[in-house]
Amino acid sequence: MISFPSSQRSRPAARLTLGALEDRTTPATATYSALTQTLTVVAAQADQLVVSAIPNKPTGYLSVAETQANATVFSSDLKNQSVRILVVRFGNTNTGSLTLDATTRIGGGLVVGGGAGVTTVDIAGTVGGNVVYTANPIKGLAATDQVTLEPSAAVGGSVSLALGDGSNVVRLRGGTVRGNLAVAGTAGDDTVQLTESDDLTVNGSVGFNLGDGNNTVLGTGTHIIHVGGGFNYAGGVGNDTFDLDGSGATLDVRGDARLTLGTPVGFDANQANFEALYARNLTFVGGAGADAIEVSGALGVNGNLTVTPGNGENGFTSNLLGSGANTIGGGFAYAGGANGDAVSLDNTVVGRNVAVALGESFGSGVSTFSTGLHGPGPVTVYGSLKVTTGPTTDSVVQLARLYVGGGLTLTGGAGRNFVSMDDVNVAGATLVSLGAGADSLVIEQTPGNGGGPLGGVSTFGGVFNFNGGADDDQVSLAVDNVTGQQIQFGSRVTLTGGAGNNNLFVGTGTAFELTGNLAVGFGTIVGKVL
Repeated sequence: MISFPSSQRSRPAARLTLGALEDRTTPATATYSALTQTLTVVAAQADQLVVSAIPNKPTGYLSVAETQANATVFSSDLKNQSVRILVVRFGNTNTGSLTLDATTRIGGGLVVGGGAGVTTVDIAGTVGGNVVYTANPIKGLAATDQVTLEPSAAVGGSVSLALGDGSNVVRLRGGTVRGNLAVAGTAGDDTVQLTESDDLTVNGSVGFNLGDGNNTVLGTGTHIIHVGGGFNYAGGVGNDTFDLDGSGATLDVRGDARLTLGTPVGFDANQANFEALYARNLTFVGGAGADAIEVSGALGVNGNLTVTPGNGENGFTSNLLGSGANTIGGGFAYAGGANGDAVSLDNTVVGRNVAVALGESFGSGVSTFSTGLHGPGPVTVYGSLKVTTGPTTDSVVQLARLYVGGGLTLTGGAGRNFVSMDDVNVAGATLVSLGAGADSLVIEQTPGNGGGPLGGVSTFGGVFNFNGGADDDQVSLAVDNVTGQQIQFGSRVTLTGGAGNNNLFVGTGTAFELTGNLAVGFGTIVGKVL
């Protein structure tokens, strides 16, 4: 019989506990296709990828390093794999960055797909083909895309940046793009910074279509944006700011430039400020809100300048500081909308006609047009000049330091219209028809304005006609015995006061080259109309 030992008292079981694992980062993965010389890198969470050329190796020999883990993701030297096309995907990462340092030289294209959070791309090297950045395609993700083009960057093809729904930033610090440059946003607040460190040169066209949101295009350095083709900016619903004036950056477009500041349904406030602006043809289009357009320095347009700001309290100033020399080779056309306009031309030469239609101003607002108001430089219009006010709007038209080679036409509506002329020379016919309302026409009554002294003589070579409206009108021509405040009429003059209690003052500084001129419909006449 076999006996078994008695069981001993068992030891207590050890208690198991869960301990935290050390933080680990799954490294990025790299796949190489020898057929197309394409390297595809799939980034992992928080990867900071740096691409650089391997020294003393053939073109296309690249190293891809992940600097957080100090790891090599890919090296052409290991298996003699030259890279011509680089594809980087950030996928579902919350953060990640890609840097092409200045030594990098890719013969083909660079394709980057953004992540789910913040994706940063910095390009300082050379890409022979196209650069394409596409945000994470998940709708409503509100991912943030940050793309930078450094001054050392050179792109042989085009650059296309399709940003996501978040607050995105594109920094075009400088560099050269041989093809086109396109930046597209969606619903977020997007910012494009220009020329922080050097000139930006785009041989093709430039398009900024930033979508809805409060978007900003901002000059950050006193450099030049060279555009060989056309330039197009399109904002959406939201308050947009296009400001190259604060930094002193210059926009030089060899093709046509078009800036659309809002939408017809967006009641927002948009602003476009320029230090110096050059284009073949230049067009500004506004939306339903207030649009303000200012050029503080030089303006050079080889063809036509067209401003259609839409509704809202809009303004256009061609020379805010009155110091730059402005040239419009063709014509200048401004067509305002509802709620009033303020338009000003200073130190400007216009090769063809000027046509300004001031919009209807509701409430107590006053629509205004002026020449020679901000600086001492003259305004020369080789064609005709026509200003039309709103149907019932009060208006102020101040013409100074002005030459018109064709005819001058000023047409007012039923509101109160005020017209002043000082140092004005018109070669063709002049028609001032101010409509109903208490209107005023004063010529050579002001010794100076914001541009300095006004000491010249106003002359009118063609026929001169004034038509008042149904209310009380006031007409004042020159002053008595004051040099520099004089008028010369070279052809027939007809002054018609219309209905109302109208007054006419003719100073001794008024000279009529022809006799038989008419002044009718004035209850009071001081001076003589010969």
